[in-house]
Amino acid sequence: MSTNNGALLAAGEPGNRRQTRGSKLFDKRAIFFTLARIASISQVDIRENTMRYTLAVLMASVMVVLLMAVRPVLAQETVPAGGTDAGGAVAEERREGFAGKLQGDRKLRLTVDRVVDYLIKNNLDVRATLLEYRGVSTGLEKYQSRYDTTLFGKADYTYFKNPNSSSAILYGNESHKGTWTAGVRRQFDTGTTIEAGLTGYSAVVSGAYFGGSGGNQTGLSLSVTQELLKNAFGVNDRLTEQKIANSTARGKQLLKMKLSGLLVQALVGYWQIAIAEENVATMDISVKSAQDIRNLVADKSRLGLSEPEEVYDWNNKVLQLKNAQEQAQLYLFQARLALLRTLNMDAGLEIELGQTFVTAPPAVTEAQALGDALLRRMDLEGQRIELKNAELEYRIASQNVTPSLKLKVQASNLDYSARSPLYTLDTINQQFYAGLEFAYPLGNTEAGVRLREARLNYQQQYVAMEALERGIRDEIATSVRACETAFRVYEQSKQSNRYARNYYNQVVAKFRRGRYNTLMVKQALDDYTKARYNELNSLVQYNVALIQRDHARNAIFSNLGIEIDDILRAYEK
Repeated sequence: MSTNNGALLAAGEPGNRRQTRGSKLFDKRAIFFTLARIASISQVDIRENTMRYTLAVLMASVMVVLLMAVRPVLAQETVPAGGTDAGGAVAEERREGFAGKLQGDRKLRLTVDRVVDYLIKNNLDVRATLLEYRGVSTGLEKYQSRYDTTLFGKADYTYFKNPNSSSAILYGNESHKGTWTAGVRRQFDTGTTIEAGLTGYSAVVSGAYFGGSGGNQTGLSLSVTQELLKNAFGVNDRLTEQKIANSTARGKQLLKMKLSGLLVQALVGYWQIAIAEENVATMDISVKSAQDIRNLVADKSRLGLSEPEEVYDWNNKVLQLKNAQEQAQLYLFQARLALLRTLNMDAGLEIELGQTFVTAPPAVTEAQALGDALLRRMDLEGQRIELKNAELEYRIASQNVTPSLKLKVQASNLDYSARSPLYTLDTINQQFYAGLEFAYPLGNTEAGVRLREARLNYQQQYVAMEALERGIRDEIATSVRACETAFRVYEQSKQSNRYARNYYNQVVAKFRRGRYNTLMVKQALDDYTKARYNELNSLVQYNVALIQRDHARNAIFSNLGIEIDDILRAYEK
């Protein structure tokens, strides 16, 4: 009986049912089988013990109620026929990122907008750049920590036993003394330091007939220190802080430029797949056409209208084209794999491209592109910051050649009581202090070297600024001219492909009637496949030229509708 009850409890123990969420929590057959066992057990037990029979009936009732309660849950969580298990479905829904959403659908449908979206959210280099962006302002925060309020304190206890009994009349046999110091200090960007503090001691001397030195004393003080010359009213501190803030802004702009470059690489990879797919399609057409022509040549050879060696020649051409077809498929595989790696997605996904190429002529003039570049280029703005920082460093170095002169003013109150420390705060005994501190190294070689280096660095940054502006002007002129040239090439390639296709169709038709030989057919086929490939390649190169022009004028994010500043601010928190 105990064995049956143990088996029954084991069957109902939740921990023994290792089922994932979404599988059947309570199998109906198992439940009714359990009810049947309970009934059989009850029939045996009723003959032995009426109380056990009652217990079995109660357990059966509970199981029936539980079955009725979980029926809605079973209806909701039962996996439909042909579907995956519910545990896997829940795992799919909880998996973060685009790779998880695409796990069930093995085909990745890409457009330019989706490439941008996937890149920002999945690419590992983008993630690293965003993390780097988050930490770029730590230098400024670290420098500004010098203005944090500082609390300080100190306490000590001293016990002294006089080894000279002859001096005990004056100094006592032993003494107990405790001292303490507590206060607050803060430095400001005006070169001012303010400090407020509390000091005191309490001493007890025993065995001194003339009073010894026991008693209690407490002092309150407030002091102000101000630099007057070298860092006059904190000018160097403020200039240094401005330098660090400028460097932080430059670092952020360079990271934006890095993100823009990563985006360009991803888009070029996207278009490389389009070129590879067209190359495969072209080779498929070439192989199919070569096989058709080979079959026509073979038919003519059987009829005595062509030589047998022409069949061998076309067999050779078919095999060569098949080899090129295999290479084209390998290039397509590599291009797809490279883009999936860039997007940080499963290498097993198939890619389907949405044709989102620009076929309209370029609408941005050289003057417009140059104006955008001079206004938006992050490297140019970064160089301007470098020039500004060089000027700030020269101003700081000019201040450092002067001597240091500090003014310190202090007001304090000191009170004493022989009775208790509580009586050391009831009397005002004002004390005032004012002083000057002067320091200047003879020769001041370090300051002189720093000033000379700062002057030289400013001149170098100015020359670099001019060189960069000249390079940007040339880059803009080249990129605008490249867009115009690429568009003309695309238009001519499109027309050339149309002519080549018509010529090839005419040559094949006349070859069937015996008016052209196989050499003419082969030449027409090569020209047609080459023209077909050149058309798409020129279209892709035109789009690449457009994106490179927009990268040169720093207009990629705005053209694609990406609010990069909002994305970076979200990662900065």
